[in-house]
Amino acid sequence: MVSDSKSQKVSRGPEIPDQELSTVAKLVDETLTHGFRWLYFPRKLENRFERDTGAARVRQMIIAGLLAILLYDLFLFSDYTMIPEIFSTALALRLGLITPIVILVIVAQYYWRSPVLREGLGAVAIVSGSVGLIYLIFVSRHANAAYYVNGLILSTMFGNILLRLRFFYAATASLFVVVLYAVVAPAAPHLVPTAITNNIISLSATAMLTLFANYTLEREHRRSYLLRLRDHMRRDVLTAHNIRLTELINIDPLTGIANRRELDDYLDHLQQGPRPDMLAIVMFDIDRFKHFNDLYGHPAGDKCLRRVASALQASLRSSIDLVARFGGEEFAVVLPGSDIQAAHQVAERMRQAVVDLAIPHDESSVANVVTVSGGVAAANPNTGVQAILTAADAALYRAKSAGRNCVQ
Repeated sequence: MVSDSKSQKVSRGPEIPDQELSTVAKLVDETLTHGFRWLYFPRKLENRFERDTGAARVRQMIIAGLLAILLYDLFLFSDYTMIPEIFSTALALRLGLITPIVILVIVAQYYWRSPVLREGLGAVAIVSGSVGLIYLIFVSRHANAAYYVNGLILSTMFGNILLRLRFFYAATASLFVVVLYAVVAPAAPHLVPTAITNNIISLSATAMLTLFANYTLEREHRRSYLLRLRDHMRRDVLTAHNIRLTELINIDPLTGIANRRELDDYLDHLQQGPRPDMLAIVMFDIDRFKHFNDLYGHPAGDKCLRRVASALQASLRSSIDLVARFGGEEFAVVLPGSDIQAAHQVAERMRQAVVDLAIPHDESSVANVVTVSGGVAAANPNTGVQAILTAADAALYRAKSAGRNCVQ
């Protein structure tokens, strides 16, 4: 048997442009034209953005979270040398509280794919680490605790640049850390006002600069996505149009089945690559069709052709069989892998299917309904498809000579 890469039906595909394709493409163009200053797409496009990029975003956050745990806990060496009097507190805080929180956030990222939960938990992890550092600053009585603002700066940079929290969450977390430090730091007795002021300015500047970078990165990421999506949409539209053009070329516009061009292409296809052991071709002709047209008119004749074509196609065995309009009221049926006996059975079933349509034909000398005559030929494809076609046509002539409404 041959491959079914060319089936008996030409795939019709969706109407062009497809409604979904058209809607998304329009949204993409409008969003690129009008911009997205608030870093949010229209809902339909935002859902697609999340569907297309969400998995990669989760992987990024999991990797960043693991790196954050490693770096955060490595600063225990600084705790040991900088604030030795509360090292046990720092140890318990980093390993006993913050690290488990970050691990829980990583696990939640893996199992729960909600973007709100994902970004919100990421912000919680950043804020938790910063709150831990602010707590150490507050409880330590060592002058070195003033330098722990550097840890807050690193934490802010990590969340806004490396972890790249979505802008709203990054801005919320950064503002919370700055405000919390500004409120707590004056209550720490070892911090002098000038140091507190300098630290607040440094932390605020870091937050603003990294948030600007965060906004720019997210905006460019979204814009790049839209440009890629637009290119993808255009390729889809072009492909769909090409499919539709192929259909228009290969489909008979009246009956909706394959036309002579598609028949020739399919027969050429059967001559290439692996060939079936046998190839059968059946030629059908509607009996006394000219008389039918003369009596009932051409619109009725067109309807008759459509119904006969549908009956023939419905009687095929499998997707590798093909029925085509050969010309006028003639049809050709290609049955790859069929010997003469099997082809006769199929042809007889088709002939009866046309009779069962019970289309009135008062001018027929064969019956009072529309009938068809069929000629069958089968041979090894190596003999040449044209020879099989010629033999089937000769068999059709014998069927007509035998009184019509039969298969020879």
